Amino acid sequence: MASYKQTSFSGGMNLLLDDTRLPVSFKYKEGETPYDITYNQYRLGLNIRTRFDVCSAIQSSVVDELAPAGIKQELVSFGNYIILFCNGNAYYHLNGVPGWTQIANFSMDPLTPRYWTKAVPVSLTNYVRQGIPTQTGSTTNTSGSTTITTNTYSTVSNPNLGIKQVNVIAGSFSQLPGLLVQDGINQPWFIFIDEAGNVQARVTQTYAQWSFTLAGDGVTITNDNREYVPIGTYMEWFNGILFIADSNFNYIYRSVSGRPLDFVINVNPDGTKGGDATTTSYSVGVAGITALQAVPGNQLFVAAGGSACFAVTLNTTPNAPTIFGEYTFIRTTLFNSNCVTERGIVEVLGDTVFIDSNGLRSFNAVEQQLNEGRNSVFSNTISALFTGITQSASVKTNDGANFCSACSYDNYAIFSVNTVFGYVLVVYDTITNVYTSLDTLQLGNHAAKAMAVININELACYAITDDDRVVQLYISSSYDPATIRLGAVCSQDPKKELKVSMFRPIFSNITENTTVTCSLFTNNRYDQAYSTNIEYVAPVPYTGTPLGNDIGTQTNSCLFTFPNSQQGWKAFLSLTWTNGASLTTVGTETIDSTPMNPPLTQAVTNSNGV
Repeated sequence: MASYKQTSFSGGMNLLLDDTRLPVSFKYKEGETPYDITYNQYRLGLNIRTRFDVCSAIQSSVVDELAPAGIKQELVSFGNYIILFCNGNAYYHLNGVPGWTQIANFSMDPLTPRYWTKAVPVSLTNYVRQGIPTQTGSTTNTSGSTTITTNTYSTVSNPNLGIKQVNVIAGSFSQLPGLLVQDGINQPWFIFIDEAGNVQARVTQTYAQWSFTLAGDGVTITNDNREYVPIGTYMEWFNGILFIADSNFNYIYRSVSGRPLDFVINVNPDGTKGGDATTTSYSVGVAGITALQAVPGNQLFVAAGGSACFAVTLNTTPNAPTIFGEYTFIRTTLFNSNCVTERGIVEVLGDTVFIDSNGLRSFNAVEQQLNEGRNSVFSNTISALFTGITQSASVKTNDGANFCSACSYDNYAIFSVNTVFGYVLVVYDTITNVYTSLDTLQLGNHAAKAMAVININELACYAITDDDRVVQLYISSSYDPATIRLGAVCSQDPKKELKVSMFRPIFSNITENTTVTCSLFTNNRYDQAYSTNIEYVAPVPYTGTPLGNDIGTQTNSCLFTFPNSQQGWKAFLSLTWTNGASLTTVGTETIDSTPMNPPLTQAVTNSNGV
């Protein structure tokens, strides 16, 4: 007989190695030397958490039945609010308060499958920009099949400055912080909270509406209407600049430094406009932008072309050229990879993690400057989940097969991706640095088009699904059934086989009746399964000094016997339990049943003598 046990589960899931490489604790001897092998990993976890070294079930999700019906185009948190865009309308929901309130006047395209949003701060700068015509020239901005000629101004005395900056004395332009919204078709909208605390929305100004006039003294402002936001898609606020990808995903527009709703345009010597944001746009040289994301190291991460990722930084080197008083850029190729959507990017312990077509990938933006090849497959221990699966996130269609997203919630990185199990939430614990679970029931095997997290006052995590439901995750008073597949028990000796005779799991934190099902698999074949019920008995009330929230819960040991189990070189067990209990320890006993004769798989000589 042999005994195996596992008393720790902090190592997380491991689908990379064979499950016989993940044994529970056991002792054996080679000659006179004893060995004690202990592992804290498990093969697979469904709907569990193991941060505190036990396997605990997770609370179920709740579908928001009060959410408006229709195509859910975007979901984003804004302070204590969740903003939902549905059928071209906008709604806000105060966390903890049931129901949704429509934002008056807001209206965008009702059929576009998705919107893009970005929270922007109040303007940080407020100066006048005038071209200096001491030297006139032109530059050519070429990307794809489009060539744009841009009139520029420079000065010989100061090559770093092509704009005369004059402090505003009158008619100052002001702006509230808020949420900028794009649908790639219509003029962007701006959602903000007014001084009375009401959620308001207005359309931003076009290039035609942008205007600015100085009096003859060159100082007094007689008209200051400097707001202009181009139509686009992906957006990012980086280094005091708002960046927007155009509707065809080829160019990157940029705002004036410190002024997120005032985009860089051609400026004439008198401060008037001379060309829209397209004339001052930038391209990384590869079409098909799929993500703009600020990352550590003062870099803008740009994914483009379906297989190329770049770091874009401001060129602030001495004597660096400028265009209309704004710094130009330095582009650095990072690596060839396909970041499928900006909704699938999260920061994990200083690394940037994103969903690519083959799974999950990470890179360190700071160290990347020193080693362009430093990027890794972040999902290597769970790579088997993505066998034969390609992740994608279509912008142009509303196909439910083309959605993925990610978020950071409660120190977990959560990825909604397609796997061999279908659409699940892959959960990475950023405290223990392991993959802990596949949450299969939160979204009912549907994809999350977008996720939004509130971190103010209390934690809350929301998602919109590919079948257009609004779901709040991990909030129900009930629990999803938890499942764990343990590592295989195996002597590691090719000469020995075994039969599982007995299995004991220990459960704690029981607060209601719980059903436990144990399934045995021998040589990867289903063998047999048994279930047992744990009856919860209310405790004698404790009124002394508080000693922890586990006081009054119940701990039980279960016993499963397998008198007729099959014989094999290895065996593993899986457990499924209900109602929020925690698995703390398991123990397995086996019988050495290796026959004296070799197993049926004994090699024989074939007719050719080979």
